[in-house]
Amino acid sequence: DPEMSRGLGDVYKRQEQYRKISARPDAVGLLYPVISFTSEYHEGSYIYNTNEKPGLREKLSVEFHITSDYPMTYAYANADDGCVPASNTMRLNEALEKAGVKHLCEVYPTGDHGIGLGYHTSAKMWSENMLAFFDQNL
Repeated sequence: DPEMSRGLGDVYKRQEQYRKISARPDAVGLLYPVISFTSEYHEGSYIYNTNEKPGLREKLSVEFHITSDYPMTYAYANADDGCVPASNTMRLNEALEKAGVKHLCEVYPTGDHGIGLGYHTSAKMWSENMLAFFDQNL
């Protein structure tokens, strides 16, 4: 069937086009990120992402897998976050620095967790800082 053949040909053409597209983001913005499952980690994320299999701790801990081709990164946390320890953002900062990845990691004194834009907290500038960082570096 010629109509069917043409349809399959279109599928293969599209497949070739999609192979040229990278799924790697140019940049990432992380808010109170869970970076590690080895030290000061978020218990719920550990349980749900690993099903408590010990061999997955290092495999899923981002700080062990950052290389120089990691995307440019903005991250922030709040020191008083009662959910995800801000030390995760500091470990991310250290790993990005070591790998030579362009980044900005900030820890604000107050704001806890899940504050949105945080206008009434010490983190009120996070969104503006992130946008300025990306504007200057992308």
